[in-house]
Amino acid sequence: MPTVPYKNEIPKKYNPQNTSTAVLKKTFAIRLKELKRLWKEISQSDMKSPEQHYIIQGVRGAGKTTLLTRLCIEVEESDALSAWLIPIQLKEEEYGISSLFSFWLRIAEDLEEHPLYGANFKGLAEAIEDIEPEDGEDAKEAFKLLNNALNKHQQKIIIFIDNIAELFDHFSKVDLAVLREVLSQNANLRIIGGSAVSLENFYDHKHPFYQFFKVINLNKLTKDETLDLLLALAEAAGEDAVIQIKLAIKQQPEKIESIRRLTGGVPRTMALLFDILAEGPHGTTFGYLDDTLDMASPIYKHRMDDLSKQQKPIVHAIAKHWDAISVKEIAQKTRIDSKTISAQLSQLQKQWIVEKIPTDNKNHLYRIQERFFNIWYLMRYGRRRDKNKLLWLTRFIEMWCTQEDLTHRVTQYSSGLSNDAYLPGTLAYTSALLGCKNISVNEKEQIYQHAHAFFKQQNDASYLSSLPEIKGTEYAHQAVSHIEKNEFELAIEYFKKAASKGFFQSYFLIGCLYHLELNNLQLAEDNYLKAIEHEVNDAYRYLGDLYADKLDNLSKAEQNYLKAAEYGDNKVYINLGHLYEDKLEDYPKAEQAYIKAIEHNYVSAYVDLGVFYANNLMDFPKAEHAFLQAIKNNQHHAYSAIALIYFFFKSDIKQSQALEYAIQGIEYEEDFSSLYSLVCVALWCNQFDIAAPAMCKIFNSDLWKESSTKKNLEIMFLLVLFLAKKQTHLVDKWLKKFNLTEQLKPIYYALMFLMKDEYPNEHLRMGSELEETVTEMLTAIDELAKKYQ
Repeated sequence: MPTVPYKNEIPKKYNPQNTSTAVLKKTFAIRLKELKRLWKEISQSDMKSPEQHYIIQGVRGAGKTTLLTRLCIEVEESDALSAWLIPIQLKEEEYGISSLFSFWLRIAEDLEEHPLYGANFKGLAEAIEDIEPEDGEDAKEAFKLLNNALNKHQQKIIIFIDNIAELFDHFSKVDLAVLREVLSQNANLRIIGGSAVSLENFYDHKHPFYQFFKVINLNKLTKDETLDLLLALAEAAGEDAVIQIKLAIKQQPEKIESIRRLTGGVPRTMALLFDILAEGPHGTTFGYLDDTLDMASPIYKHRMDDLSKQQKPIVHAIAKHWDAISVKEIAQKTRIDSKTISAQLSQLQKQWIVEKIPTDNKNHLYRIQERFFNIWYLMRYGRRRDKNKLLWLTRFIEMWCTQEDLTHRVTQYSSGLSNDAYLPGTLAYTSALLGCKNISVNEKEQIYQHAHAFFKQQNDASYLSSLPEIKGTEYAHQAVSHIEKNEFELAIEYFKKAASKGFFQSYFLIGCLYHLELNNLQLAEDNYLKAIEHEVNDAYRYLGDLYADKLDNLSKAEQNYLKAAEYGDNKVYINLGHLYEDKLEDYPKAEQAYIKAIEHNYVSAYVDLGVFYANNLMDFPKAEHAFLQAIKNNQHHAYSAIALIYFFFKSDIKQSQALEYAIQGIEYEEDFSSLYSLVCVALWCNQFDIAAPAMCKIFNSDLWKESSTKKNLEIMFLLVLFLAKKQTHLVDKWLKKFNLTEQLKPIYYALMFLMKDEYPNEHLRMGSELEETVTEMLTAIDELAKKYQ
C-alpha cells in the first residue's frame, strides 16, 4: 500500500485500496460511527478465544472497501496490535480463489510477502501447494499448516474480505461447513467482510453460516455526512476546491442537498455527480462525464454481464424507464410473463441492482437502486432520440438550479454556441433544458431557435433530427397560467400553438374560453367542432350546452348530449335531464335521464330528480325518497331541498325534521338556496329568532340583488310569508333599510294596508294600476297565514 501521497491526490473512487494511506486517512470523513464500533471490537480483543465475525453490508459505492481499508491501516499502525495481529486485505476481485483450499493458499502467500513478518512464514505457500488433492481434506490439511505456523510464532490474523458473499459462492457446501467449523472453534483468525448483495442466505437455517456473522449496514449518507465528505474531498483537491465548496455550502446548501437526494446518498455516486455540473452549452462537463462513464464502464459492464439471460432484459426495461415501474409495465416491455419477472426481481433485489418501492396494494414498483448506474446505462444504451435518455439530467438541472440560475443559463445559451462546442454535450444540455419544468415555454422557444440554427450548420444532420421539439402540453400549461390571470386572449394564442403541436384538447379549451368567458358564440362553436373532428369527445357535452343555453337550438343540443353519452360521458345525462325538463318539457325522458346519471354513479342527480318530482309531477313520496338517497350519498345540498318539500307540501308530521334539515343545509353551505329554505321552514315553525337573522343575511350579503326574475319572486314570497306571520314591523324596517320601497312597491302597499293604524293615509297614495295586484297579495297573505298558522 503506498504511503507517500501524490500532490493533490484525489481518493480513488473505484479502487480505494490503491489510494495512498495518508490521503485515505485524511479524506475518511464518513462511516466514522461504523469505524469506531469495529475498531473497538478489534482493539479490545486479545483473540484468546474465537471472536465474533462481521460483515459490512451496503450497495456498491456505499464505502465498504474504504472502511475495510481504513480498518486494515489502523491494525497496521497500532503498536499494541501489530506485534501479534497481522491484517490481510484481499482484493475486491480474487479470481484465483475458487475453493477453501485456494483461500488458505492465498492467505499463506500474503503472509510470506508481509514486510515485517514474511520471514516467519517462508515456504508456507509452497508446503500448502504440495498437498495432494483429496475431496476437501486438502483444505483441512492446508489450514492445519497455516494454523501451526501462526501458533509457532504466536501470531494471529484478521482477514478483510471484500465481496465476501461472491467469494463464498465459489465454495462447495463441504468447504463452507469446514470454514464455519474453523471460524467458530479457532482463535487464530477473524474475518471482517464486505458485501454488495443481500445476505439472506446467511439467515436461512439450512445455510452453514446461518446467523453466524454480525451484519453492519451502511445506509445512505445523511445531510451532515454529505457535507463532511465534500469538504474532505475538497481539502484533498487543493485550496481552490475548498474555497468553492465552502462557498457552495454557505450560499446554496439546497443544491448539495439536491445532489444527495438525486444520488440516493451513495458516497461514490455523489462524489462523481458533484463534479458534473451542467455549466453551459459548450458541453465541457459532458466530455468529463464521458471520461467518468468510461472509467465506470468496466465495473458496470461486469455487473450487466453477471446477470442471467432473463435478468438482462428486465434490468434494461427498468433502466430505460428511469422512474419506478410496475411488474405489469415490465412485462409489456419485455414480453416475459409476470411470475418469471417477479421471481427475477427478488433475485435482483438481493443483488442490490433493483430496489422495491412498496405500494398500498400488491402492485409494487421497482427501479434501479444505484442511480449513477442508471445514468451510465441510459448514456451508453439509450438511443439518441430516446425521450428518457436524459431525463436524469433534466431532473438534476431542475433540482440544482434556482429560477435565477435557469434564467441566467437561458440568457447565456446562444452566446455559448460555437463551432468548437462538444456536440454530444451540447445536444444533451439543450435537450435537458427543453425538458425542464421550471423554464417557461417562451424561453424554451428561444433555446430551440438558437439550437436549431446551430445544429443546422453542422456536418452531421443527425444532431438536428435528434433535437427534441417543444411539446404541445407545455404550450397548454403556459395557456393555463394566463387563464389564472384572466388573460384569456393570450391563453387562446398558446392553446393554438399547443394544437399545432398535436395537443388537440386545446381546441376544446379554446371553445370553453370563447363560450364561458368571452361570449363569442360563433368561435366557441367552431372550436368545439374542431375538437370533435380530432376525436376530443369531451367537447360534445359543452357544445350541447352552447346550443341549449346560448344558441337556442334544442335539437342540436339533444344530438350532442346523446353523442357525449355514446362516447362514455355519463355526466351528460344530468344535462339531458335539464334539457328535457326545462326546455322540451318531455317529463318521461327527463326522469329517465336523471335515473341514467344515478346508475352511472353521478349521485348528485338524486337532487335533480327530487326537484323534478316535486316541481313537475307534484309527487311528494318520490321527491322525498330521491332527496333522502342524495343525503345518504353525502350530497349535502339535499338537506335544504328536502326541508323545502316538507314546507311546500306542508307535511306537518315532518315539521321538526324539516327545521333540522334546513339548519344542516346552512352548516354545509350558506348560500341563497340554503338561507331561503331556512327562512321558510323557520317561519313555518314560528322560530322567528332563526328566520329573521337568516333573512338579514340574505339582504346583507347581496344574494338577493341578482337580476333574475326567479330571485325577485322568491324574495317577495319570503316577505309575504313574514307578513302572514304578522311580522309587519320587521318587513317595514327591511324595506326602509335596504331602500326597497320602489323596487317592491306591491309589497310596500300591502304592508301599508296591514299597518293602517300606524300609517292611516299611506295606502291612499297607491296608484290604481297596483290595486288588483295588492288585493291579490293581501289574499295570499291571508291564505298563507291559515296554511302555516
